[in-house]
Amino acid sequence: MKGIYYLLLLFSTFSFAQDKGGGDKILYDEATYYIELTYEDSLFWARVGTDSIKVKAANLVAKKLFKLALQNYDKLVKEYSESELYIDALYQKGLMEFYIEEKDKAKETFKRVVKADREAYKKDSFLNLAAIAIDQKDFKLALEYLGESKKYSKMYMCGVEYVTDNLKFERMYDKCIVAISQKQ
Repeated sequence: MKGIYYLLLLFSTFSFAQDKGGGDKILYDEATYYIELTYEDSLFWARVGTDSIKVKAANLVAKKLFKLALQNYDKLVKEYSESELYIDALYQKGLMEFYIEEKDKAKETFKRVVKADREAYKKDSFLNLAAIAIDQKDFKLALEYLGESKKYSKMYMCGVEYVTDNLKFERMYDKCIVAISQKQ
């Protein structure tokens, strides 16, 4: 765990001192690095472990790393609207807002992604909007978002990712149908 803090200190000192142009790339790479740190072995296993103290501490560290990443993505989106990384950063910004429980901000960010000209991340953004709508008990809107997500394709790197996405879709859809039928 100490290693994470030393890496953060070293990385932030090193990378902030070298911005000589390409600031959008530096911001994006730093944010990605913060997220990657949440997968560092000891932090990752503590987050999925059974020791409640370790889980709580590891989740707190992960949340702080997500906030650091969010700051970078937010800055990139605000200062580099013409960057080729803009849509990537906008989508990642929405994810970080979602992860740190800023769901209303995440909703607005994902709406910006689906309105953008590029098709990248539209499917996932609609799925995230559906998840937020479900959290807010707006099941009809969630079904609309799920329907919209089906209109877009996504490049999968492996079959597991494909299966996981389909299961997530099916669970959200089923949850909406059950909730709507119980209201009637």
